[in-house]
Amino acid sequence: MTLTPAFATDVFADVNKDIQVQDQKISDLKSKKGDLESQLSKLVSQMESAKSKAKDLQADFDKTGKELKKLNKQIQEINERIKEREEVLKERARAMQKKFELKCLP
Repeated sequence: MTLTPAFATDVFADVNKDIQVQDQKISDLKSKKGDLESQLSKLVSQMESAKSKAKDLQADFDKTGKELKKLNKQIQEINERIKEREEVLKERARAMQKKFELKCLP
C-alpha cells in the first residue's frame, strides 16, 4: 500500500500536466480564432467598401454612356446640317458660275 500514494501522485501529476498542455492548446487556438475573426472582419469591411466603389463606378459608367449617346446624336445632327449646307453652297457656287459664264459670253 505504500506504492499506491506514490503511483497516484505520479498519475495526478501526469494528468495535471496533460490538462495544462491542453489548456495551453485551447488558449492558443482561442487566440488564433480571435486573430482570424479580426482578419475576417477587416476583409468583410474591405469587400463592402469595394462593392460600394464598384456601384459608384457603375453609376458613373452608365452616366457617361448616356452622355456619349447624346453627344453622338448631336454629332450626327451636326454632320447632317453640314451636308445640307454643303449642298446649298454647291448650288450657289454653280449658280454663280453660270451667271459669271453668261456675263462673259459675247
